[in-house]
Amino acid sequence: MFTGIVEEMGVVQALVERDDMVLWDGSTGRGTELTVQGNVVLDGAYLGCSICVSGVCLTATALDPIQKTFKVGLAPETLRKTYFSSLRPGQAVNLERASEIGGRNSGHFVQGHVDGTGTIVRKQPDQDSLAITIQLDNPDLIKYIVPKGFIAIDGTSLTVVDVDTVAKTFSFMLIEYTQKKIIIPQKQVGEKVNLEVDVLGKYSETALAALIPRLEALEAKVESLERTLAGSVVSSSTPSMQQQQPQPQQQPSPTSDSTIRAGTMVPPKTYRPPPKSTAIGPMGGVPRATSSYLQNEAEEFRRTGSSMARPVISQQQQQQEEAVRSAPTTTTTTTTSPQAVASTTGTNGSYLNQLEKQQGNSNDTTPQTPQQQQPQQPSKSVTLNPEPPAADAAQRRRFSSVPTGKGVPNTAHSQESLPDPLL
Repeated sequence: MFTGIVEEMGVVQALVERDDMVLWDGSTGRGTELTVQGNVVLDGAYLGCSICVSGVCLTATALDPIQKTFKVGLAPETLRKTYFSSLRPGQAVNLERASEIGGRNSGHFVQGHVDGTGTIVRKQPDQDSLAITIQLDNPDLIKYIVPKGFIAIDGTSLTVVDVDTVAKTFSFMLIEYTQKKIIIPQKQVGEKVNLEVDVLGKYSETALAALIPRLEALEAKVESLERTLAGSVVSSSTPSMQQQQPQPQQQPSPTSDSTIRAGTMVPPKTYRPPPKSTAIGPMGGVPRATSSYLQNEAEEFRRTGSSMARPVISQQQQQQEEAVRSAPTTTTTTTTSPQAVASTTGTNGSYLNQLEKQQGNSNDTTPQTPQQQQPQQPSKSVTLNPEPPAADAAQRRRFSSVPTGKGVPNTAHSQESLPDPLL
């Protein structure tokens, strides 16, 4: 591991191909050997130690303390990934020893494993700095290069300034001190440099590689669900053809809802239920709203011969009516003075007389002469009008359930106790 802080610039002594390279099994093979002259990097060097040569981690195979040289072998992969196949004697290279454990790292983690090469396309001085633009020879490396990120160029730890993902270029700057310590400023436009992207970016990509297929599958499933949901919303918001077509209005049948009487078609009547009121009227008995309803019902019967309401008669009322019709007809007439009736019905006069006056059922409009009040005699019923014909019994049933109030005898189920409002 290296830091990218170049310790010195060395000089290429030789780049040769040898056919007598001894292999592990004793056989010989062909290989490339590079000889470099250095001074600082030989301090503490030993056979097999790692030395970074222009960004390439190489293993020292021979050391010459007198000549201040060392030899390294170049594998075919190294020659393919770097520009070392074009090195010539006398050419300068950057040199750095391996970093010590626990020592300061003034650059970044540089492995010395070159990812590819780049070409210098622009050199522009900027005050005391030098701006250089590099064109990537391998465009796939652009995804690992980010503005203000790390990159090792010829083994030098540098900071990326700008990245052009379309042109596959990036730029960096060299300060005045760095310009004198590395070999990059000596290169001309068109020359090659070794590139190593930040290793942390490559590790992150490898870690996410196992999750990317699962994320893609999840995204595809979410998109499918969204399309299905959108289709269901559209279908539910669009009314069907059957709902869009207006339904023809059904005309009532004249024979089903009308009543034919004497060859004349009578239009059906609207049902108007009696007001649901439990309040006590001003006379202590039937409320005014109910009295008005009874008057309207009587008027309707006189005009058309039928009633507007369709009252429901309870089973108990029906049984009482049957018992009254089956019993022998006896009329009990009790002579009662108006004072006695007034004392029975209330303090403001006879309620029944007032009801008869309101509905026009009383034939006697002559005021009663006050008589001496007699003690009230108990009476089961008071008959003011003779028994109506049996044909009107059905109509009487509609008015039999008259609400009673305080001070009024409960004669709701007595056919003889209430005046017939229709007579």
